[in-house]
Amino acid sequence: MERFWSIEEMTNNILTKEEKACERHCELNTRKLETGRYEVRLPLSDSADKLGDSCNTAKAKFHTLEQRLLKQPQL
Repeated sequence: MERFWSIEEMTNNILTKEEKACERHCELNTRKLETGRYEVRLPLSDSADKLGDSCNTAKAKFHTLEQRLLKQPQL
């Protein structure tokens, strides 16, 4: 068992700027819920406002999928 852990042990302790930001994000945005589960806020590289207006496209795709599933109840 010791051999396994020595092989699996990470030798690179140098984190990139992005990895450090990810670690920091998890430290600041993780909380344990009453159910015992953990909740972590999704990390966004930029502002959520830059995602655009994809609501109509998403609704149309959802409607198409819904219709297909209604035609194939075994799915």
